[in-house]
Amino acid sequence: MFVIPCKYTQGTSMDDIKKSYVMNSISAIRMHHPYEKILVVDSNSDDIGYLDFLNSIPNVTAADAKNKNFGAGALWYAFDNFPNEKWYCPLQDTITIKHSFDEFINGDELFYSLMWF
Repeated sequence: MFVIPCKYTQGTSMDDIKKSYVMNSISAIRMHHPYEKILVVDSNSDDIGYLDFLNSIPNVTAADAKNKNFGAGALWYAFDNFPNEKWYCPLQDTITIKHSFDEFINGDELFYSLMWF
C-alpha cells in the first residue's frame, strides 16, 4: 500500500484538483502499479472537498483523518486502519515516481529506505 500524507492547498475546482500535486502523485503510482492500493491521509487541510474526487478513483482511499503529524501520522493511520497490508510505502504528496517499485515491493529485505538520513 502506498501511503500519501496530504495538506491540500491547491484550489477547489475540479480542474484544480485534477492538476494538483497529489493527483500527479496518484497518477504516477497508478501508471507503474495499477492494481496497488493507495491511501491518501489528509493532514488537516482547510478544504477537504478534494477527498471525494480521490475516493472515486479505483484502488484509492482518501481519509479525512484530521492528521496533525503529517508523514508519521499518515503511516500510523495506515497501520491502525489497514493492518493486514503486506507492505507500506510512504510518499509525500509532491512526489512523482518515475519507475516501478517492484524491486522493493518484491525484494527479500524487511525494510528499504528511500530517504537520506
